Amino acid sequence: PSCIRINQSAIRPRHQQEIAIQKDHKSIYDKVRSHLNEHYFVPMTATILKQYSNQLLHDLNLSYFSPLSYSDQTLALKQAKK
Repeated sequence: PSCIRINQSAIRPRHQQEIAIQKDHKSIYDKVRSHLNEHYFVPMTATILKQYSNQLLHDLNLSYFSPLSYSDQTLALKQAKK
């Protein structure tokens, strides 16, 4: 595409957004946890990983559920139809 598309997840039903959040959270968290364990020997059960998981989930929820402006929502709907 010639431009960066608007976050189209904002125009999907809430249930679909929650599934996407769970998938993104698992993917990101597993990669970070694995990297920290392999390279820095951080135990898989470390408290810092639980804190990171909670913060990541919070940030993903903010990202997915923050409302779009009317113009951005219209643009996302147009892009989704392409």
